[in-house]
Amino acid sequence: MSGHFDTACALLVAEVHALADVLSLELLPAVETVPGGELVIGSIGFCGDDLRGAVTLAAGPPVWLAIAPSDLGQPVPAVLLSDMVGELCNLALGRFRNVLLRKGVKIACATPTTAHGRLHDMKCICVQHSTWRTFRSSAGDLYLRFDASFESGFAFRSEAAVEPVVQDLVLF
Repeated sequence: MSGHFDTACALLVAEVHALADVLSLELLPAVETVPGGELVIGSIGFCGDDLRGAVTLAAGPPVWLAIAPSDLGQPVPAVLLSDMVGELCNLALGRFRNVLLRKGVKIACATPTTAHGRLHDMKCICVQHSTWRTFRSSAGDLYLRFDASFESGFAFRSEAAVEPVVQDLVLF
């Protein structure tokens, strides 16, 4: 099963890099580390027939402020910064979902949640696999956490690929 996790993690990391390119945030290759310091965190869960988990993005306020649109105002209110981080998390999972669909894996996405503070020892006890990846940028470190469990019937099925369409979205 860890082969599936490694593949899915690599797909997600590639989508985070692609999203960073759109946001003009230059990221260096990801390394596995655990974040520290004051963070703004966004997390969003997902589930499918044979796969479930969560995607979490975390960074210090300077990283998020470096990519914040100017129309959010200066200084950016904490509530707007949280909303932005939640939406970026949603975008990252949406991109990942589209890649999974093209590999024959359907997932439904939850609503993102956000938090401000310090991570101490955030163990993940409800999934089989969990990892943190750190991306270095000139504005500071951006952290990605990927948690996932795969059922015994899980497989990437490129021959059964599904193109993303609007009616596949679940809105809350």
